[in-house]
Amino acid sequence: MVYISGDSAVHWGVEGVPESIMITKPFAMPQIITALSTLLNQHNPIAPSEPTA
Repeated sequence: MVYISGDSAVHWGVEGVPESIMITKPFAMPQIITALSTLLNQHNPIAPSEPTA
């Protein structure tokens, strides 16, 4: 979860979803890319299960 806010960033530490990122306005596109990349790299993808007969 990536939060983007102009005024409620102070509440994110207490009220935000665990393993989320807060980006404050105004922001630059590289901040969004970095946030998404960080979140995607934190979790290993779940391998599809083997089909059963």
